[in-house]
Amino acid sequence: MNRNNAGKKPFPWTCSRCREKALFPAIIDHAVDVGHDGRMYHVKVEGLKTPKCKKCGLVSPDSEANEQITRAFLRLAKLLTPTQIRINREALDLTQEQLASALGIAEATVSRWENGVQIQQRSLDNLLRLFFGVPKARSLLIKGKLNTIVLVAKTPAMALT
Repeated sequence: MNRNNAGKKPFPWTCSRCREKALFPAIIDHAVDVGHDGRMYHVKVEGLKTPKCKKCGLVSPDSEANEQITRAFLRLAKLLTPTQIRINREALDLTQEQLASALGIAEATVSRWENGVQIQQRSLDNLLRLFFGVPKARSLLIKGKLNTIVLVAKTPAMALT
């Protein structure tokens, strides 16, 4: 079943494991391991409203439950939420295209972050925090002036020819 349409069809739903029409709304404590950026996170959500099979016990999160799990993951991983990214961008009066250009990424990537379709990597979350929170860093990124930053170590191997 398409998860995007799952909430529109009345219960009971057919269970993907036992094939019985036994999926009903339930409120459960749910735990799931989420891999992100080469690390595993054990995400716990208490009181998750999600379909569960009364016959075999399969938990089958719909789109609303998946959003709740994602929010719990973002809190656990201490990553910016889609809303935080959008609000900070808008507070600076920037378009998605302008933010993407400053960060050196595709505009579609910013859109996916803000729509919750994609979760940013830790390194890009750090860059977003610098961009939003440090005016000097933001200015350098917007103006494309990162090459003016003096590097700590200057070696012959670093020289451009």
